[in-house]
Amino acid sequence: MNNVTFRADGSVFLMLGGQSAANPVWLVTGAWYEYAREHGAFMVLLEHRFFEESTPTE
Repeated sequence: MNNVTFRADGSVFLMLGGQSAANPVWLVTGAWYEYAREHGAFMVLLEHRFFEESTPTE
């Protein structure tokens, strides 16, 4: 989650990870981050499956 870009009148941006591990860098850089800044959005990144090193107990 990233609330740095959030404004009280902002939206919530939800990204569902695809066919690979979710990358936390997506919350702080790139087009998605720029859109969130522009719209004052709260950003949430979900990984809907467990890939590679990620496990549900971490």
